[in-house]
Amino acid sequence: MALYYNLSNVNEQAQNELVVVKNTIEEFVEMAETKLLKLEKAISKKKYDKVLKHVAKLKKYLILFDIDECVEYSNEIEIWANKQASRKEIDEVFKVYNIRIEKALKEMKKDFKIA
Repeated sequence: MALYYNLSNVNEQAQNELVVVKNTIEEFVEMAETKLLKLEKAISKKKYDKVLKHVAKLKKYLILFDIDECVEYSNEIEIWANKQASRKEIDEVFKVYNIRIEKALKEMKKDFKIA
């Protein structure tokens, strides 16, 4: 049983087709690792438009995998980027956001034997 993600939405969309579910998970794992790095760089350089772009892409999958806490953090990051606030205001939020997503990715890799 997964602790950091939920497959009910994915299973529903894929009509419980295991190959489609696994492909969706693999796509998310690959994309999320890259996007998290890009997001971190964009935050550190205060490239607010890129922050919004990367968060939006990740958020779609966070909603799909029912990672609600990270969806809330995504909203906070979006608000921060729209306000174009100082980096100090978002550092802690991003730190927790990143850790939570990494835990979900690690669990998905283990559960679905993704290298």
